[in-house]
Amino acid sequence: MITASIVAYHTPINELSHLLECIVHSNIDVLYLVDNSSNDSLRELSSMSRKIVYIYSDNLGFGHGHNIAIQKSIAVNADYHIVINPDMYWEGK
Repeated sequence: MITASIVAYHTPINELSHLLECIVHSNIDVLYLVDNSSNDSLRELSSMSRKIVYIYSDNLGFGHGHNIAIQKSIAVNADYHIVINPDMYWEGK
């Protein structure tokens, strides 16, 4: 199993949408979307795919957000975990 995490802080939905489309069509099995924003406006993005697990968290920093996701990956016995920046995307498979 391959898991991944994105930590977002007031990241615009349209910026994340392109990246999430890439992830939905990839071999990543579970994406933990950790929202460190002051509101949970990114929650709606979890409806894009069953792969997306939304986590609303206090803003304790980028690293702490990924640590939350990594702990969840360990709990599901993931083989690999990928840390992804919210401002990237890729073409193709």
